[in-house]
Amino acid sequence: MVCPVYRVTGQEAHTARGKIHLTQIPELPGKGVVFEDIFSKCLLCGACSAVCPRGIDVCREVVQARSAFPAVYGAHGYKKYLARKALAHPELLAPLRVLGRAGAEFVSKYLPEESGLRLHLALFQQEVEG
Repeated sequence: MVCPVYRVTGQEAHTARGKIHLTQIPELPGKGVVFEDIFSKCLLCGACSAVCPRGIDVCREVVQARSAFPAVYGAHGYKKYLARKALAHPELLAPLRVLGRAGAEFVSKYLPEESGLRLHLALFQQEVEG
């Protein structure tokens, strides 16, 4: 067992073989929530790619599969989520705007493009509004 996620879940879909198989099934329209859940759990550690007998760059395949996620969540999904939460407390909007801008600039600058955390933050595009 190479994959740390598979070691925890024990689910075949979380292995490199399982993920590659999912990407090759054309009849999965829009891939769906389960597809996204499986690919979002990958840590992009590269352990599977290092021992793959077929020489498949599994990390590249996972990143490519994740690239379809913006179509589901839309660009800047985390900003939309925060906006909905902030609107419940209008007195916090001004301070949150300043904090949000600083946080977005920090994340854009220091969080690697290949980080799985970008997926969880719905950071699919590198735009910081000025």
